[in-house]
Amino acid sequence: MTPKKLPTFDDLPLDKNGPPGNAWGLWGPDDQLGRLNLLTPETVRAAASEIREGIRISLDWPLDKLSHPPFGRQALQHRILNKAPMTMNDDVITLNTQSSTQWDGFRHYGYQRTGQFYMGHKQEEFVPGSQSLGIDAYANNGGIIGRGVLIDWYSWSQRNNISLSPFQTNAVEMSHIHAIIAEENIEFHQGDILFIRVGFTAHYNALSPQEQESFPNRQPGGLLGLEATKESLRWLWDSGFAAIASDAAGFERGPATGAYNDPDVSIHQWALAGWGMPIGELFDLEELAEEWQFFLTTFLRLVPINLNFSLQRARDKATRERKAVHITNQYLEKDKLHADAYLIHKSIPITDWDVEFHHDVNFGLAAMMLLQSSDDQIIATRNVYNQRRNVNMSDPLQKVAPTGEGFHVGDFHLHHPVWGGNELTTIESEAIELPNGLDQAGMELLKTRGFRTYYRGKCYAGEYSSTIDLTYISSSLVPFVRQWQSPDVPGFESDHRVIMTTLNLELKRVPSTYYIWKRTDPDKFRACVGASLKTIGFPALTSPAMIDDYGREVAQAFGPAIETLVPLASPPGSKRPKSRPNLVAQRAQNLLRLAEERERSSHIATEAQQHYKVKRLAQNVIRKERSASFHRMLSRDIAKRRRLYFWARRGASWNKKALMPIRQLKGNNVTHRTPDSMTGCFRQAMWPDGTSDEQQVPPDRPPDNPERVPFVVSQDLEMSEVKRLIAGAPTGKAAGPDLLAYEGMKMAQEELLPYLHHLFAACLKLGHHPAAFKQASTVMLRKAGKDDYELPKSWRPVALLPCMGKLLEKIFTYRLKQVAVEHDLLPDVQFGTPGKCTTKALQYLLKNVYSA
Repeated sequence: MTPKKLPTFDDLPLDKNGPPGNAWGLWGPDDQLGRLNLLTPETVRAAASEIREGIRISLDWPLDKLSHPPFGRQALQHRILNKAPMTMNDDVITLNTQSSTQWDGFRHYGYQRTGQFYMGHKQEEFVPGSQSLGIDAYANNGGIIGRGVLIDWYSWSQRNNISLSPFQTNAVEMSHIHAIIAEENIEFHQGDILFIRVGFTAHYNALSPQEQESFPNRQPGGLLGLEATKESLRWLWDSGFAAIASDAAGFERGPATGAYNDPDVSIHQWALAGWGMPIGELFDLEELAEEWQFFLTTFLRLVPINLNFSLQRARDKATRERKAVHITNQYLEKDKLHADAYLIHKSIPITDWDVEFHHDVNFGLAAMMLLQSSDDQIIATRNVYNQRRNVNMSDPLQKVAPTGEGFHVGDFHLHHPVWGGNELTTIESEAIELPNGLDQAGMELLKTRGFRTYYRGKCYAGEYSSTIDLTYISSSLVPFVRQWQSPDVPGFESDHRVIMTTLNLELKRVPSTYYIWKRTDPDKFRACVGASLKTIGFPALTSPAMIDDYGREVAQAFGPAIETLVPLASPPGSKRPKSRPNLVAQRAQNLLRLAEERERSSHIATEAQQHYKVKRLAQNVIRKERSASFHRMLSRDIAKRRRLYFWARRGASWNKKALMPIRQLKGNNVTHRTPDSMTGCFRQAMWPDGTSDEQQVPPDRPPDNPERVPFVVSQDLEMSEVKRLIAGAPTGKAAGPDLLAYEGMKMAQEELLPYLHHLFAACLKLGHHPAAFKQASTVMLRKAGKDDYELPKSWRPVALLPCMGKLLEKIFTYRLKQVAVEHDLLPDVQFGTPGKCTTKALQYLLKNVYSA
């Protein structure tokens, strides 16, 4: 037998456009076996000559031996199902295939820099049902059968007094390998299967149960394995091995990346993704240690690639069954749904639009939206749904003139030569009234005369097609029309075509009020704040009025820096640039091409059927890919115990009911629609006695008791205490009316500290709280579970005070707490203080219970 002539290591890479060291294309463009192609019938027949004594040795390590697998992998779980009343049992086994003896498939590890697997395949190709690089190709090829060669490094190291722990980041050097080969006179043949024994399984078998439990968290970590160098890669390639294996958990020194290894010289990367050379791990080589050459047979369990697809179908079925459960929702039954709808972007202020629904005979069939543009121009969009010809056309026409400029759109279900062409045979009486009324209102038709907008049975041709969907626009708005079109939307299943009109108009947007402090330049911010504070100085503060003025000036010193240097978040609904290409869109394009090929092969002629196929194919693949991608990301985070709070909050937000913004409030039998009127309604409901911006007169102090011993509170304030308060202030909190958040105070801490200490010391001395710190912004939040949010009592107010004032409150609070604790002013049953924790409270309760 003449061995196949293989390229040398220096000839790599074969694919010059691919990553380093690849041998892509050596076995053809669609290869799935890689170096296993060397296991030819001639190679296997020659390997059978190693059978001399007929002794059989199992190389499988017990599946449950690795009781606590590393890397967050799941240990084996074995359950016995009793099939009583029959005398019968079934076994159910759940395991991670990486937790015992296994062969790494070509999907297991790829080139980390390029994201490519063997033959250039990408991660997004491995969707349920994909046949690319499946390990079942090993089984379909008859398994991995050939001449095995063992290099017993563990025994050699003991003879040469080399002690390296297999549970730490240690390397089997190539000089050791060459010494063993020379001593044992080992010869290699093309197609051999290499085994290297490093003693991992022997050491793990000797661990106690407690040591096995702590194995994944051992310090220092790492794994013993073959060194990953260009020399070791050259030897593995030029020796002609078909596959490589070891009793180690990773074959090469682990971790494969990090300070110990070159990220571009990884055996997993080059062997699996570059050459298609399977890597075996956790083989039990203890009984085989005395043999150097042997005949190897492996039994590969054939697991269908589309197993995940079957599981997904089962999950989809369960989901459909859950969705079939009828749930009565009182909110859906509250109002009758209209046939006309408007989709209004959330970035448009609520006060700039309104919707008026028609009543009487046109209830639910006609509506009008009023939209205010940036130059205070009112544009009216009237929508009509006349499917059953129940709409009284005189009512929508009467609403055209008073509102001025606007649109008139909808499904009119009327035929007239003005829009339908000269081929019409039927003209309704309402159809004659409609164009006359719209012409008198100065409106023009936006569409090509005779353009078909309705097709019976979803067929875009034939005698059952007509023009019944219209778009009329005021003559003054015609110059602002950028485009009128009826685009083809793949997958849109309707007998009406989509009509889209685009205008060049500028609308008002909801201003952003959220400052992004982390994007602020700290040096520029500190310089700006420092310059503003220098003009204030350190005047003597001997009266409450002087304290009020000084506190206001300190807070206002941050105003210019916040306005010019702290960026605002994007308005609601703004489009953000995508950080990476949209893979879903690419798949949709590929599916469109696939559907066109199927159409040609199956002789399907109509576009409707083609789009239906595209939609079904795209939905299936995209849904499964999105689900798989999400579960991969979620499982990765859970395994590493990171972002748990993020996922908890995200899950809670998904369960929230979508809420529409309110446009009016009802109070005292009056409906309030303007912002000022709604604010007054809230104020009257929450504070019926009224509130005022003026300085409130403090309540009268209780009469002094001359027999009571007064307690003195320290009025001294160290600058270190103020500094500690600023450093310990939380982040991510809402700012008050001065817009200064804790992040700004932390950023300019050095500049602010002396001025804040000067202010707070005067407040302590005079016992005064600055007036600027008493101003609050009140925000209304919805109360959960309310039926009608147009009632003021369905909301609760939240006052946002200045953050600078909250620091002063903490100083007062700390001193009052010190007095209460030092003079034992709190009753014995008062808990939550130093020395009286929750445990003490429980002990107090239990003592009374047991005494009773």
